[in-house]
Amino acid sequence: MSQTIHDRSADAPSAGVLQLKKGSGLGLAAVLGIALAVGIAMPAAGQDKPTYTFSGFSPVNQHLAELSGIWDDAPYEAELIQTTFIESVAGLNSGQLLLAHYGITTALRQQSASEPQWTVETSPIKLVYGYRTASEEFPIYPQSSLLVRNDAGIETAADLRGKTWASQIGGDVPTVYLAALQQAGLTPDDITELTADSYGPLVAAFRSGEAHVLAAGPGQVIDLIESGEARVFYTQDELGIAVFPGLAALAASLEDPELEAVIGDFLVRFTRFNEWKEAHPAEHREALITIGQSDERRADFDVAQFQGVASIRFDDVLIDSAQKSVDLLHWAGQVPNPIDPANIWATYDDRFNEATGAVTYLFREYDKSRLHEILEQQAAATR
Repeated sequence: MSQTIHDRSADAPSAGVLQLKKGSGLGLAAVLGIALAVGIAMPAAGQDKPTYTFSGFSPVNQHLAELSGIWDDAPYEAELIQTTFIESVAGLNSGQLLLAHYGITTALRQQSASEPQWTVETSPIKLVYGYRTASEEFPIYPQSSLLVRNDAGIETAADLRGKTWASQIGGDVPTVYLAALQQAGLTPDDITELTADSYGPLVAAFRSGEAHVLAAGPGQVIDLIESGEARVFYTQDELGIAVFPGLAALAASLEDPELEAVIGDFLVRFTRFNEWKEAHPAEHREALITIGQSDERRADFDVAQFQGVASIRFDDVLIDSAQKSVDLLHWAGQVPNPIDPANIWATYDDRFNEATGAVTYLFREYDKSRLHEILEQQAAATR
């Protein structure tokens, strides 16, 4: 049995547009080095800069981007906007966005539905960037997990049968949900599915006990984990599923030398922005609380998530996980066609690996019994 919750708040017009134009910046020498390395012509004195739009920036990140000064001296105006995920996909496909927030499986879903199926040469969408914590030095909470309520009588995988599982529609987290089903030896017919197009109603259902299982990032219910009301049952990494925020471009933009250069410059600066957030935990935490309206513990959690953050290398390790994800989606009937392993690279582009210092995706081992202790240590270190 399945039930879908529609969260109409997600359909509201997106808010929050920031054009980065002023500030001290990185310094002219550093910016010229980036611009010349990727082939961007610096505008002449008095000449207007071209404006390009990039999605995936919450009001918190818009504020921090301005505070960091990292885009101040870019040879273009970076318009950073917040959109819903659906708006981001639509904006990229329509050409309104130069880079759009994409998950690792977003373009795979489009590829599966394409007729004929996209190849490396014909795919119109390319994922060009992703990031997450990539160091064994920082054993943080996993980005996505299967969470269970401790009052639901779930001690072993067999106890997951017959329970109500909550998961978002679309994006990457459903692959964690499906991998957990397979790991437990179950199928969607063995559980009650509760789905929605945003996390709000799913988290509410989990908090109330209507849902016994939740596929989500632990930060969504960090208070329940810390109070002992919920716990992480499976992590994305032990399930072999790569999940991280990504950025995608149109293949046509990458074929245009000027736009390719802008994209490369932006990704170098975005990598530095993530490093800036790691180096400025107090500013990050304050913005989360004052602008993002997070409580202090959730802010501690989100700040800790940026320890050891790095760009993810697009290589065979990542692509093998992408193949597993799309196979799971096809197994569950969430995509119409399987993707031939010969074409799995079609929606990925690795040209910016070196420029962004990308590192191979790390499938981490977590001592789930120590996650509370680890978070407390990290929160203390970032205050």
